[in-house]
Amino acid sequence: MKKSEIALIILAGVAIAAMVSALGGSGKAETFATAFSNPGVDYKINGKLIREEPIIYNPEENAALTVFTMVDSEGGISKVYLNEAKQQGFEQSESINLFGYVEDGKFRGHDMQMKCPSKYNDQKHLIDLQASAN
Repeated sequence: MKKSEIALIILAGVAIAAMVSALGGSGKAETFATAFSNPGVDYKINGKLIREEPIIYNPEENAALTVFTMVDSEGGISKVYLNEAKQQGFEQSESINLFGYVEDGKFRGHDMQMKCPSKYNDQKHLIDLQASAN
């Protein structure tokens, strides 16, 4: 085997290991209580945005920081310091998958996936309204 073939095999192995590692972190969701009891450990937290609390995003000050309050699947509440710009439609999200860790007593998110309301929900609502009017 040539040295270049061996290098390619090693590179492919490293790439596969990195993908498996990245996917491994997207498993079972935990709670804020678990994250706060294990600072520095990366967790996935499922929950919802608390719309009554302010969302702080000031792109002139820091375009890569969004601060908001979230409730997890078991009712735990935490302020989140997300190292991302505020996503479009954030306020309308139905649920959030948040990835991050606790550092210095703050939950620091590094990635977020939102489930937004389906456009079909509005259409179904209109159909139901039309049916009830007839």
